[in-house]
Amino acid sequence: MAILGCDNSCEVQSGPGSGKTTLLTAKLALLSECWRDAHRGVCVLSHTNVARREIEDRLASSASLRRLLDHPHFIGTFQAFVDQFIALPFLRQRDLPITAVDNERFARRAWAAYITAGVYPSAKGWLKHRGDETRIRQIIGGLRYADGELRVDSANYPAGLPAPKSATYGDLRNLKHRLAKQGYFRFDDMYAMAERTLSKLPYLATAIRDRFAWVFVDELQDTSAVQCRLIEQLFPASHCVVQCFGDKNQTIFNLDEDAVVAPKLFGKRPVLPLSSTRRFGPAIAGLASRFTAAAKQTLVGHPTGPSRRNTIFLFSRAAINQVVPRFANLVLAEVPPETWRKREVCVVASRKKVRVLKRDHFPLSLGDYWGGFDPDTAVSRRILIPSSDLCKKLGNVRPSLGPALKRRTPS
Repeated sequence: MAILGCDNSCEVQSGPGSGKTTLLTAKLALLSECWRDAHRGVCVLSHTNVARREIEDRLASSASLRRLLDHPHFIGTFQAFVDQFIALPFLRQRDLPITAVDNERFARRAWAAYITAGVYPSAKGWLKHRGDETRIRQIIGGLRYADGELRVDSANYPAGLPAPKSATYGDLRNLKHRLAKQGYFRFDDMYAMAERTLSKLPYLATAIRDRFAWVFVDELQDTSAVQCRLIEQLFPASHCVVQCFGDKNQTIFNLDEDAVVAPKLFGKRPVLPLSSTRRFGPAIAGLASRFTAAAKQTLVGHPTGPSRRNTIFLFSRAAINQVVPRFANLVLAEVPPETWRKREVCVVASRKKVRVLKRDHFPLSLGDYWGGFDPDTAVSRRILIPSSDLCKKLGNVRPSLGPALKRRTPS
C-alpha cells in the first residue's frame, strides 16, 4: 500500500517472487484512472522484450489500462526508447542510412569488409598477434562507438585497442565509419549516439523530460553504466517522478562488458521494501535472507509455499553431460507429480551463446551442458517435462534426445 500510494520518486527493493511486476501494473492502473494530460505521459523502461510484453499484456486487459499503450505514453525497453527518441533521429538528421541495428548482422558485415584485400594493413598486422581467426572475428565484430565522443573500441576486447593516434586505431576507426555509412550498427552504438546527441542538442533532454511526468524503471539491478547516465541526465528528480523497481541483491557484477560494478542508480531515492514472496515458503525464505549481502533484507516466505530441499550439484568437466539427467531425477524425487504436470520444469542457463572465448572458463554456455545445442538455430533454452513417461526417460536421457526440447520465443 505504501508503494501504491507513493507519488514521489522512490526505489522499491523487491525480493525474489515478491510480485513486483504485478505491483507495477497495479500502479499504472491507478495512474490511468486519473490521467487527464493529453501531452504528457508515463514512461516505463524495461530491459527485455519479455518484460515489456508482460506489462503490455496486463495493460491490454481493460480499456482504461490500454490508454497507457498510446501516445503520449511509452512502454518499452531501454534500447527501444534510446532508438526512438534520440539515436535514430540523430542519424537520420545526418542523412545516414539505417540498414540494421543488430550485433550479429553487424559482425557479419564487418568481417566481410575487413577481409578485403589490401585494406586496413596496420589493423591486420596488429590483429594477427591477438589470436586465431575466431578471436579476430570476435574483435572485429565487436567494434563499437563507446561514448559521446564516438570513440571506437571493441566490446569483445576488454584490453583495449591501440592508442587513438596509431595507424592501427585509424584503420579500425575507418572500418567502423565505413560500416556506419552503410547503415550497420551494434546495439550499443545507439547509446553512444544518444550521448553524442544530448551533448550537441541539450534542448532535446528538456523536451523529453517535459514529455514524461512519471518514469518507471523495471529491474533496476540490470541497468548498465550508460543507461544510468542517460536516466540521470534525462529525468532529474526535480522535474519528474522516477520510481525504480529492482533487487540490489540480484545484481550481476562484471559478467558482461557493460555491467555496473556499483550501480549508481541505487540509493539515490527513498527506499521502500517489498519483502513478501509467493515463490517459496518460510524455510527457504529464511535461508535466502542470509544471502542478501548487497542490501540486507528479511524475506517473508508464503505460509503455504513449497519448502523443498535446496540442492547444489558439484560436477567435474567430464561429468557435465550428467547434470540435466540428475536434475530430472531430483524433480521426480522432490516435486509431486500434480505440481509438475501443471507447471513447466525448466533447465535455465545464463548464456545460450558464447560472446567471448575466455581461457579456462568452464562451463561457458548451455551448449556445454547439452551437446549439440546450436544457439543460431534454437529458439528455446527450456527443457520441458510434459508427462510422467518422458520424465522417467530423462533418467537415461542423452543430449541427442530431441522431443524434450520445445521451440519457444526466448525469454
